[in-house]
Amino acid sequence: MLVSTSLLLENIDLKTNDSLLQVVAFNFNRSESNNSFLSNDEIVQKFSDVKVDFMDNPTTYVQETVTQYRFGKQFWKACIILALIFLAIEILLLRFWPTEVKQ
Repeated sequence: MLVSTSLLLENIDLKTNDSLLQVVAFNFNRSESNNSFLSNDEIVQKFSDVKVDFMDNPTTYVQETVTQYRFGKQFWKACIILALIFLAIEILLLRFWPTEVKQ
């Protein structure tokens, strides 16, 4: 078994007969493990040029919220109703619009 290390990336490759068995990574710098989180106000300040929205209670209505963020408002019902209205107007115009008959 051959062990090769990359000191810059802190990765260890475990190899046997020139085939890679496993890549193991270690975090030697303990400051990288510091889990400090930003508050909602700090996130809004950091990303001021982007619209940021927070889910207050993500366990309820997650599917609806994700669908709305993904597809936005869907106007297919309004489009069908408007298409039917315009079709009715066109039929009425064709039926009752006076046309000249050339002889």
